[in-house]
Amino acid sequence: MSTQEQPDRKRKASKQKIQESDITGLKYFDQLAPLLQRLHDDGCQRDRAGNRKLHYDHYCMLLLLFLFNPIVTSLRGVQQASELKKVQKKLGCARASLGSLSEATSVFEADRLYVTDRGYAKFTLFNQIVDANSSYVCRLRDNSVWTVVEENYRNDDADLDEIISDEIVEFSKGSGLNHKVRVICIRVNPHTSRGKYRGGSSGVDSDGILRIATNLLDVPAEVISLIFSNRWAVEIFFRFFKHILGCRHLLSHDQNGIEIQTYCAIIACMLIALWTGKKPTLRTYEMICFYFTGLADEDELMTHIEKLKSQDT
Repeated sequence: MSTQEQPDRKRKASKQKIQESDITGLKYFDQLAPLLQRLHDDGCQRDRAGNRKLHYDHYCMLLLLFLFNPIVTSLRGVQQASELKKVQKKLGCARASLGSLSEATSVFEADRLYVTDRGYAKFTLFNQIVDANSSYVCRLRDNSVWTVVEENYRNDDADLDEIISDEIVEFSKGSGLNHKVRVICIRVNPHTSRGKYRGGSSGVDSDGILRIATNLLDVPAEVISLIFSNRWAVEIFFRFFKHILGCRHLLSHDQNGIEIQTYCAIIACMLIALWTGKKPTLRTYEMICFYFTGLADEDELMTHIEKLKSQDT
């Protein structure tokens, strides 16, 4: 096959309509419907004639179908799935047009998917990520060079995980930095990437010193290190979001739409964790996808889950 023919085949495959047999496991959505029922009338304030067919709870269940079924790979795939009688019966929704699915992110509010014991609250993950134009906390390369302007703290005998130095520094004119930069150095375990030497760490190389740069000049050094560790946790979450849940493809590109998809992905993670009693892994997620596409039956899925549970005993 020529290289020119391959994209044509992929394009043709992507346009194939989703069949009833491509979607299984919908009985588990019966348990989700009551939990999402409170969202049903959201966004219907202006619909006095009762013409709205795509409701918020239905939209969320269609997104969960997208997350759990690898055959549904796009917004158009979600629209095709909504045309299937089996999907309409199990999800309690009518056929959704491509226009109504696209419009959903401007009608439904992501905030309503986040609930606390005090009611509804805005999920601030996106707001907590530091704006690069106002403040930042980031790691420097081991070979970074700077000139010390002011020394706040120094302890060359610092033990593991202790602060070696806290300094205000200047970088070369070519760096493009025109403000005061604070560098905090912390003693860590040195390691080398496995890509170079067998037996080393799979992470980035480290000479035993973690160098953190920030423009937060008045925040305690311990808090800066905590911010950096939490920032890394956010990176790990998005890696999990993209690689395990398969969310490389966004169904919407506006912030509200991305937040709705993120919330549904978190709900999917929680469902897997509640079902298996363990943190979701790629293997478990794949097995669930096999079940939802009909490649694995329910007994095979339950055998996999029981095997996970038996690992703790």
